[in-house]
Amino acid sequence: MRPFGNALLFACLLLSPGVTRAQTCPTCLPLDQIGGAPHRGLALGLYGPGTNTTTPGHQALAQAEAAQVVPRDVNGVPSPHGLIGFLAFGMSNTNQEFAAFERLEDTRAGRNARLVVLDAAVGGQSADVIMNPAAGYWTTVASRIAASGLDPDQVQVAWLKQADGAVPDTSFPAHAETLSAHVHRIVRDLRVRFPNLRLCYLSSRIYGGYSGGAARSEPLSMETGFSMRWLIEQQVAGDPLLNADPGAGAVVAPVLLWGPYLWANGTTPRASDGLTWDPADLEGDGVHPSPSGEAKVAALLQSFVATEPTVAPWSPASAGEWSLAIDADRDAWVEDAQPSANHGSDPALMWSNPGSRSYVGFDLSGVTGGSFHAKLSMMTPFGASLSRVEVVGVSNTSWSEATITAANSPPLDGVMFGVVPTASRGTAVSLDVTDAVQAALATGPGARLTLALRTLAGPSSPQQVMSREAGGAPRLVLSLTNATASVTPTRVGPVQLSARTHPVRGDATIDLTLEQAVEHAVLEVFDVRGRRAAVLHRGPLVAGSRAFVWSNDGLSQGVHFVQLRDLTSGASLAQLKVVRLGR
Repeated sequence: MRPFGNALLFACLLLSPGVTRAQTCPTCLPLDQIGGAPHRGLALGLYGPGTNTTTPGHQALAQAEAAQVVPRDVNGVPSPHGLIGFLAFGMSNTNQEFAAFERLEDTRAGRNARLVVLDAAVGGQSADVIMNPAAGYWTTVASRIAASGLDPDQVQVAWLKQADGAVPDTSFPAHAETLSAHVHRIVRDLRVRFPNLRLCYLSSRIYGGYSGGAARSEPLSMETGFSMRWLIEQQVAGDPLLNADPGAGAVVAPVLLWGPYLWANGTTPRASDGLTWDPADLEGDGVHPSPSGEAKVAALLQSFVATEPTVAPWSPASAGEWSLAIDADRDAWVEDAQPSANHGSDPALMWSNPGSRSYVGFDLSGVTGGSFHAKLSMMTPFGASLSRVEVVGVSNTSWSEATITAANSPPLDGVMFGVVPTASRGTAVSLDVTDAVQAALATGPGARLTLALRTLAGPSSPQQVMSREAGGAPRLVLSLTNATASVTPTRVGPVQLSARTHPVRGDATIDLTLEQAVEHAVLEVFDVRGRRAAVLHRGPLVAGSRAFVWSNDGLSQGVHFVQLRDLTSGASLAQLKVVRLGR
């Protein structure tokens, strides 16, 4: 079992210098170089002919919407205890570039601790694919949002970078108009899926002149910038199908603005900031960014976040709250077929069958304050995608990376905290592990946390994420507060928890009746081994009756327990035993 070695060899082959193709449009200019020669008769400018700024009215609307980007609860209601989701949507380039940005942004001092940055882009999911609301891409997006501890009503800011995968007509302006129409459909769909999405920042493609394919060469990549410009111009001009102004009718789209502009003409320094795209900044296909190219886009995104006026209202930290990123200080994988082998120094953490698993350890002894959100962030390596993987608690935190083997590895005896969704290569995958961190911090000084990664039931193809030895250490991103939570259990009066049918076959409907509201609650399902099978609700619960559906995933059968907890005190308010049969 050595899949990482093959992936690394493949990466080296793709990143080898090889033959550098000549630039295919030496006279092309960046769209932001206003005053430069028009491109095929069209004047340059990001927001229109000869201008890199939007109209005062559009800017005022954007600022008004930015002021509405505030922490919200899972029902979308503004709440000081809520979260703000900042997500990236798009294809492989978007995925790789935003993953690099997410890892940087999660370490930035002074950022809003209520902000959850999430890579929701997926390889191969181009605009002509995801413009279909029924595309499988949106199922993946939903699973990533849920795994991160966010609700769709908390997603409020987006970065969208797209291109068409199939470009049958490469003539200009035909191909750019087609892309603009596809993105038009996507941004409308985004507003439907995320009703509190206020701002959507658009970006162009990076340089494509080193690729051999006509649909990615130049000037086609440069011309996709016009696709984004035209879309914004449509909104500014009052297109009702892109309306973002509550005062002008039904809101059907977020405010569209330029994010960082990414195109530069190969090795020719861009006039605005000197940006270049060297052959080494792209993979061997001339399309996808290499690590240095990803770093360039991540830096542009960070600069944008630091200077963009519509980011300023929601990006800085609030008083008494801060974020903290902690990299794993130990990680290793073991396999029962190699009982005495130690893999603590391998560049990847692996699992492929029930006999293999990975361990990740964190030192929390220096953490002060209380954690109200915790994200486990990991990176999929070059050349390796990821299938769904369980993250499980491990009570033994004293194991050593240098000596751990299958024979002496600690048992996976804790709660199953969740499932990391599928991901393409180069993704920053994440999972909400707030409960795990809170439990570890409750042990007091010297707190440590061990999490294990294991395959879902049954054999699977080899899976891996980067280890700390590969420079992409698994990381905890903690949102912390000085606020002292009361340890007095919430008095909620009688609680009624029941299943409509029992035993359950198929989806289970769980009825809950509360006499009094619970401000911070979680309704979860556990199996008999204490592994969490589902989270039915997290957030406030009002007094009265409400039904929750526990969907049948085909895996969760047998005896389970549905538990309602008060997160303020940690107290269990009600528990229900449920027996689930097959489909």
